[in-house]
Amino acid sequence: MGINIRFSKNRDSLQITNIMNGSQVEYGIKGLMKFIQNKCGLVMQGKKDEPRYQELLKEKKELEKNRPHGIDDMRRWKHAMGKILQELELYNK
Repeated sequence: MGINIRFSKNRDSLQITNIMNGSQVEYGIKGLMKFIQNKCGLVMQGKKDEPRYQELLKEKKELEKNRPHGIDDMRRWKHAMGKILQELELYNK
């Protein structure tokens, strides 16, 4: 079975296309992690005593403290906070 894997235009998801029948599936970060875990039996989980976990908590606290008010700044803030929360989710399973 031939497949084609590529990032979407905004690079926040993967598009997987089956070359044989043309079917296409798009996975976001969470969906891709669940797909890999289900198909491969893998568990991607961090340990809360890792330095990266503490670093993420510190970044999250700083972002919460310095929430912007402008529209463009708020969009950047929301994107940054979303990335941190996605990574923190790996530690909370």
